[in-house]
Amino acid sequence: MNMNMNMSIHVKILFTKTTRTPLFPNLKLEEQKIDKMLSCLEVVFHQFISSCPQLFSDLKKPLFLRTLTMSLEVCSEQKIQKINRSFRNKNRVTDVLSFPTFQSLRKRAPNLSMTEQSQLKKYFCSMIHNPHAHEFYIGDILICQKKMIQQAEEFSIDNESEFVHLLVHGFLHLLGFDHEISFKEEKIMGKWEEFLIKNYSLAKRNRKFGKL
Repeated sequence: MNMNMNMSIHVKILFTKTTRTPLFPNLKLEEQKIDKMLSCLEVVFHQFISSCPQLFSDLKKPLFLRTLTMSLEVCSEQKIQKINRSFRNKNRVTDVLSFPTFQSLRKRAPNLSMTEQSQLKKYFCSMIHNPHAHEFYIGDILICQKKMIQQAEEFSIDNESEFVHLLVHGFLHLLGFDHEISFKEEKIMGKWEEFLIKNYSLAKRNRKFGKL
């Protein structure tokens, strides 16, 4: 599957398909349709990073001509339960897990100290001025295929819609949004989830994005 896209924006997200081919082994989805899904999501994520006021401004600078990368794996119940147990001490199957490279890419993040935020800003500056830095890895997302299908049935939506919701949810976690911190943060993350999912629908129909 070709994940490369020529974009006229400063940030690029690539999905790394680390599961076996096809991406959804037990679903009858054409490879072309999966390509379109991920391509639309790449466009939506680019637009969000380039314009979201809550993210570090260094991510939007014209000089920051780098590729943001993330890995995506659609996995089994057994694998996601094992990883959930090993890394989060929760011995149960879950729908999506995110493992961010950084605690947060947000300005004034509630879970970062001033020192940690200062260190991140210095890192961004070093990336901007490093001619050999061609990649900025933001983390990994795992989605449980069986759980995704079950939840799609439970919510009376198709598998594509539930997959997009879970990937958007995981992506926001990679950026530093966390609904578990507080009710306020839950509302903030919920707002951006709705925004990104809506823009995904618009991208599929080749329409303009909604404004932040």
